[in-house]
Amino acid sequence: MSYWENGRYMSGEPERLNPEVARLDLEADPPAAEVTDCLNVEDWLLWDAESGEQRYFPEERAVEYSLTARLENWEGTWRVIEAQPDEESTC
Repeated sequence: MSYWENGRYMSGEPERLNPEVARLDLEADPPAAEVTDCLNVEDWLLWDAESGEQRYFPEERAVEYSLTARLENWEGTWRVIEAQPDEESTC
């Protein structure tokens, strides 16, 4: 179950370490791409969505893990449509 499904959300600046284009389809309508990266969330904070109070991560949590993002190009601008972290796969 995700943090959001548990009434929590994270805040912080994503630190991208080494993004790579895993798939690119410029013939699709709209053009599409899949990008993989390593996401570092070491300095992020955890919040309770209902109360707005800060919560704390378990000490053993992963702080770097793989991220796969699906992008589409709309009117000349690449936009992230979906970003899926894989907290089981560290980098």
